Amino acid sequence: MHVLIMESDSQFNGELTEVIKKRGNKVTSCSDMTSGFASALAQPFELILIGLAGLIASDISKLKSIPKNYETPIMVFSVSNSLDNRIASFKHGADDYLLKPANLTEVLLRIDVVLRRYTKPSVNESSVISIDQLSLFKSTQSVVFAESELHITPIQFRLLWQLLQNRHQVLSKAFLYQVVLGRPFSTDDRSLDMHLSRIRKKLVAKGMSPERLTTVHGKGYRFS
Repeated sequence: MHVLIMESDSQFNGELTEVIKKRGNKVTSCSDMTSGFASALAQPFELILIGLAGLIASDISKLKSIPKNYETPIMVFSVSNSLDNRIASFKHGADDYLLKPANLTEVLLRIDVVLRRYTKPSVNESSVISIDQLSLFKSTQSVVFAESELHITPIQFRLLWQLLQNRHQVLSKAFLYQVVLGRPFSTDDRSLDMHLSRIRKKLVAKGMSPERLTTVHGKGYRFS
């Protein structure tokens, strides 16, 4: 995969470049919007990451100049949490919008989510996850523990699927709110905590150790 990075912060640019290259990808790195958009127009990329010190209206409007016939996912990084900037970014072609400084683990997870929207499902794509006595079946959104089926909601299934798919990793609330609930994370919103608590109670009632599904305070959730 060939990834284009436009990032004026040299440290963050270097960190992004390093973690993306470690995945075996090719990276073209630019430190300014002018050269970055020139590269985007000159050749197709499989992913474009745009993160400058402060996106302004004129910069955001340039997003629509990137040829969408390439079907290139675009992720925007900004220090601004302005609702106007978010709306403008999505209107002009962004697929995701992250605040800086961004956690690199979350960045990689959200890259995977964005790329899945542009990838046709493979016939070999796994539709079942099995870990010890716990099995999840994507086609029926059913969960079985120790040969006993759990009654679980679609939201709870999506949450558990993400946690098992990324076993041993701490998944941030911001990431899970986007992929499970389809909305931005708010510190006043406890709905994901409620869903996790109900999943844990159902699994513990079937005999699973409560320590396997944990809340990492200030960070997120983890299944181990």
